[in-house]
Amino acid sequence: MGYLITGLKDVTLLRVGDTLTTRTRTSAPAPAARASKRPSRCPATRGQADGLLRPVPIDSDDYPDLRDALEKLVLNDAALSWEPETSDALGFGFRCGFLGLLHMDIVKERLEREYDLELLATMPRWSST
Repeated sequence: MGYLITGLKDVTLLRVGDTLTTRTRTSAPAPAARASKRPSRCPATRGQADGLLRPVPIDSDDYPDLRDALEKLVLNDAALSWEPETSDALGFGFRCGFLGLLHMDIVKERLEREYDLELLATMPRWSST
C-alpha cells in the first residue's frame, strides 16, 4: 500500500480498485473486474437509476459551485451519478441518478448543508422521441 502521484487533472478517470502496473510487468485483471464493465457516467441516461432528481441552483451564479460540489460528492459516493442539463424555464442544472429516494434525499441535504447551496429540486425532463 502507498500512494502515487499521477498528475491526472480529472479524478473521475480512476475508480477505486484500479490496478496499476509497469510496462514490463503486466497483470491480468481479476475475474470480477473482467466480468463487470465500467458503467457510463450517469445511470439516468441508461434508464437504470431508481431515483432521479434535477437540482437547479436558485441563484444562477451558484452553478459552478454546484458542479464542484457534485464532483466532490462523487469521490466518496460511487452510487451518485450526474450530467449537466439545461432547461428553457429553469436554466442550467444537472440530471442526477441515485440508488433510491432515501439516497436522493441524503445527497440533496448534503449539497444544501455542506456546500451552502440553495437548490430547487425538480424531476428531470424526458425527451418525447
